[in-house]
Amino acid sequence: TSKTEPDLVDYRLAEADWVVLLLPSTDRTRGLVNAERLAALKPGVWISNQGRGDLIVTADLLAALDTGQVG
Repeated sequence: TSKTEPDLVDYRLAEADWVVLLLPSTDRTRGLVNAERLAALKPGVWISNQGRGDLIVTADLLAALDTGQVG
């Protein structure tokens, strides 16, 4: 079974110890990292957002930090 591009991204993200975001703010990237995507990451993952601030849903990130899902 071949994976589509978005499936492959999520597959790779689930394996990552670190996620570094280097994306512009566009209609496709705003809120890209949300509660659903954070829950699919490896527990304790570290995230570094070098892109635009609105790539991550702040409330979802804070909740993931509180539970330890994000390091």
